[in-house]
Amino acid sequence: MNRISNYLCVVAVLALCVTCGCGVPSADGPADTFGLDFSLPEGSQTNGAIVFVVDGVNATTFQELLDAGELPAIKTYLMDRGLYVPRAASSHPSLTINNLNSLVTGRFSGHHGIPAAKSFDRNRLIFRNYETLQDKNKVDDDANAPTIYEQFPDRLTFSMFMQAHHGATHFYENRTSAGPAFFFEMYPLVDRIAMHRFGEAMSIARQYRQFPAVSVCYQLSVNFAAYKYKPSSPQYRQAIRDLDRQIGRVLGDLKRAGMLDKVVVAFVSDHGHCDTPKHGKAIDFVEGLGISLANDTPIGEETPFEKRLEHFNRVIGVPYGPGDRYWVLYLRKPFENGGKTTFADWLERPSPQELRNYPIRSGKGDLPVLLAGEEYVDAVAYLAEPGCVRVVRKGGEVEFRRVGRTSTSGPAVATQPADGEPERITYRLVRGTDPLEWAGKVSAVALAGEPLTSREWLEATAGTEFPDLPAGLLSYYDGRLAADIVVFPAPLWDFDGWRKAGHGGIRSAEVFAPLLIAGPGIPHGRIPVARTVDLVPTLLESQGKPLPQGLDGQSLIGRANKP
Repeated sequence: MNRISNYLCVVAVLALCVTCGCGVPSADGPADTFGLDFSLPEGSQTNGAIVFVVDGVNATTFQELLDAGELPAIKTYLMDRGLYVPRAASSHPSLTINNLNSLVTGRFSGHHGIPAAKSFDRNRLIFRNYETLQDKNKVDDDANAPTIYEQFPDRLTFSMFMQAHHGATHFYENRTSAGPAFFFEMYPLVDRIAMHRFGEAMSIARQYRQFPAVSVCYQLSVNFAAYKYKPSSPQYRQAIRDLDRQIGRVLGDLKRAGMLDKVVVAFVSDHGHCDTPKHGKAIDFVEGLGISLANDTPIGEETPFEKRLEHFNRVIGVPYGPGDRYWVLYLRKPFENGGKTTFADWLERPSPQELRNYPIRSGKGDLPVLLAGEEYVDAVAYLAEPGCVRVVRKGGEVEFRRVGRTSTSGPAVATQPADGEPERITYRLVRGTDPLEWAGKVSAVALAGEPLTSREWLEATAGTEFPDLPAGLLSYYDGRLAADIVVFPAPLWDFDGWRKAGHGGIRSAEVFAPLLIAGPGIPHGRIPVARTVDLVPTLLESQGKPLPQGLDGQSLIGRANKP
């Protein structure tokens, strides 16, 4: 009887999936139409932008598929008409939630208030997990930088299933329509439901007699194909091909309505992906040192502060990792009291010297070095002093330091460039010979300490395994919610236990993602390397909007090489 009941339950839920997705075109429909009406009444305002944010696209795999002619829609509608950046660096860490915010703000993760998929506020004693139903929509509450939607206060803007949507005219959450499909891992259907929302958005647009200034459509099926099969698998490649076909159907409708040459279209991914057949347990290692840690249960404002205080005062450290290639540790400041080691409240951070000499079961331990020595660890980062980050690896230690004036925006006093001057960063070898293996790849002058701008470091490190690391880590530590210690796993490792793919680390396969933009005002050509945060200023300039202060991104218009 139980078996029959379970079967009927599954049938009922699957029927709900079909019902909720009613009207959504099937995956194998005509290649040139999704059944969308992008037409507008005569005399309507026609400029605007459509952005496809595709989760988890490995830049190398994407390039190989393009070269093989296996992404015909993206080639026809985007690459052949506009600007292509084969290697656009994501914000550090290379995770989804913080990078979705970077894509709509044009700012690095440390500059918009969302440091990662999870975060710990040591002042308010709040632990967020934006991947849960409880916290998913708190992203907009916690983010503190204006979005691209807010740059068009007098225009329609839409967010289709995009978690970062503050300021959008309307957010299509798709909780009811896509929820059952997501639960049963029918991810391509979830994507098509999001695409189907263009029809509803255009119905509103016709009433307003204007094309939406910005419509962002989030697509997740490629990312989950990586998790299930691994990025090196044929199934992952097929997921990218399948998505290309669906995007081609939507853009076919845009062309049919005579809007293709009037609207900017963009394709961007939030991060790359890499295979992770091995799974490290950093939390077990740290607890083995005698450091008691909190669990990862979200605790928010709904819990009285006194209860939160009691909960976090029971432990010495708060760890979190979203399961991918990123793991962090917040620690309480130790001090001696009557010959006994005790710990301060959470308002006080441990100093860099204390992190290197932290109380553990066997006495005192150098936590960055101890963690870096583990087989599954690639690198450990920590803030050495305001505006100065150190990276510890098995082969030694390096330091990145800002050169400029001071500011008080970060966890300590961060250094920033003077007004109107580009940020400059220096590299210094602390110990070892070549911990990042940059010799012969990065200029000897830079490795000798010559200050480079943030963009110069991006270009200098683009061909290495650790692209954009200086600006990436320094900007992360600008954020108030930055952790004391950040741990990145070695190649083939993650901090999960079941996924076959991961991202969040500092390797090129996970940092780089493709970026393509085509339409009015966008040059036709290629930029070898840029950043995903460059999307926002490029879209704004293409529509004649002034660029707001504080952007980390730069407009790509005028920078393209000929194809």
